[in-house]
Amino acid sequence: MPWALIELHEPQVLRNHGQTLKQLAERGGLSPVELYCVIRNINLFGNGVKLWITEEDAMKMIDEWIYTDVNISGNSVPRKI
Repeated sequence: MPWALIELHEPQVLRNHGQTLKQLAERGGLSPVELYCVIRNINLFGNGVKLWITEEDAMKMIDEWIYTDVNISGNSVPRKI
């Protein structure tokens, strides 16, 4: 995961984990489900996320989010990283 993309979501990291990105990175980082929740601004511990999303599905959605973007016309285009 490009650091610059996840860094934009540090407030959600703090809400979900009570730690900074740097602290989490030092402890092994985030699981795919945790990362998905962060980039989608989902409260990980309060809405049963782990019940409805698998690690595999989270990884697919993260890959899609990293590598695609939606332009002003609503078309998917490669994200410039």
